[in-house]
Amino acid sequence: MKLVTNIILYLLCFGFFSVLTGQTLLVSTSDQTPILRIQVLDSQKTQTLVSSSGEINLNQKFPIGSMAYLCSKGYDTLEFRVLPVQDTLVLVLVPVSELLKTVIVSSSKQKKSYRDISSSVIQVKPYLIEERNNTELTEVINQIPAVNIVDNQASIRGGSGWSYGSGSRVMVTVDGLPMLSGDANQVQWQFLDMQNISSIEVLKGPSSVLYGSSALNGVINIETNKATDSLIGKVNTFTGVYEQPSNPALRWTNQQLFKSGINGFVAFREKKLDVVLSTVNVRDNGYRMGEEGNRTRLAGNFTYNFNKSLKAGLKIAGMRNSGGTFLLWESDTLGYTALDSQFNENISTRLSIDPFIAYEGKVFKHQILGRYFNLNTDIYQQDTLSDQSNSSQFAYAEYRASSENFIALNLTFGAVCNQAQTNSPLFQGIQIAQNYAAYLQLEKRIRKWFFNAGIRHESFVLNNRKEGRPIVKAGLTFTPYKYTIFRASYGQGFRFPSIAESYIQTSVGPVSVYPNDN
Repeated sequence: MKLVTNIILYLLCFGFFSVLTGQTLLVSTSDQTPILRIQVLDSQKTQTLVSSSGEINLNQKFPIGSMAYLCSKGYDTLEFRVLPVQDTLVLVLVPVSELLKTVIVSSSKQKKSYRDISSSVIQVKPYLIEERNNTELTEVINQIPAVNIVDNQASIRGGSGWSYGSGSRVMVTVDGLPMLSGDANQVQWQFLDMQNISSIEVLKGPSSVLYGSSALNGVINIETNKATDSLIGKVNTFTGVYEQPSNPALRWTNQQLFKSGINGFVAFREKKLDVVLSTVNVRDNGYRMGEEGNRTRLAGNFTYNFNKSLKAGLKIAGMRNSGGTFLLWESDTLGYTALDSQFNENISTRLSIDPFIAYEGKVFKHQILGRYFNLNTDIYQQDTLSDQSNSSQFAYAEYRASSENFIALNLTFGAVCNQAQTNSPLFQGIQIAQNYAAYLQLEKRIRKWFFNAGIRHESFVLNNRKEGRPIVKAGLTFTPYKYTIFRASYGQGFRFPSIAESYIQTSVGPVSVYPNDN
């Protein structure tokens, strides 16, 4: 009897001591991301321990033998049993990889679940950019399946043609606003901020109903970082060398050619004001004759939150770039040497000013978005017979509204107007292009089925030429099981030529370029 009593007392003392001190959990992540906040819940999920480090001690809230749960935002929940020992227990958190929880903005200009998108879409997160150490955004996008960029022209699935230096068939937007020049409808890749990116979304397939004429192939939407309660920032620097070509005929210089740069951004919140500042600085000798590029870009994004429903802001960015280009090479063997060793030197400046105001009501969200984009390029060339300097102004305004539950429908509608004006001998003087459009898209989920349909009317005016027509789209998705999605979609596109495609007139060596105003 005495022996039994001693055993019971021993177990009670040991159990009390173990519960009082508890186990120590040492937590890490499989992707090597620093721990910001972890929680441990008991089996009833009522008692909680919180830690901002990777180490946490289980105290008397967690009895020996009970089940507990380790949680952290963005990671799968781990279940473990509290053991009657004081040793350290090592647990590794694994990032959540549920595709259906991915949120996409591009498909309907509002946040949408991946399963509710009828077109093929890919989302690139910023850590993929950092791990590859890409120095140009075109390098990142070129690695996306079915997306190709050749001579700065993007093509998705090889559709809808290709035009050198003008008339992009893929719409590229930054935070929902088009990043195309007014004169040539050309994507301004170098003006994009490489470091200040929160995600890149590629919507494959005709998307003209929501994004207009240049979205025949699809849309590449770039989302930038937003300010939070915590100060966040990042600095990236790189340097590299161009190796001499193995083919001696391609070696146009014996000098060592370099490329280097430093990029960074900082974001913070001061009371009701959100601030994001960024900079890009690149020095590139290039690997072909005369194709040097030196650019500096500064940008600021300021948002004032009046209350939970109303906010307004202004984004401004400017860049100066000096460098050179050549169009024709010397011969089929001297591919990196300019024809007659002639190339153009240029100095270009770009300025964008983007005001916006957003109001979120009980039923509808309203946005008014604007953009003014000025591009000026001074070209100094050895051939004085043709002047290729140019300047253009592009003004864009859009009213956008959406509702997630309007008469049991998801609804997106809006109106767009923009005007481009260019003044250049390259485009035969002053030319003016205008575009007006209105669009509507309806969406509805019925159990495992999701339907969408949309319509847009485009109207273009280029000097005295006018043209317009309606276009439609439709799609559906079927999700029979959690990780199984069937998609079908149909989309139309209507494209109107740019100022450059209609009016360009110049010559490059023995090659002449003629206008085509029809």
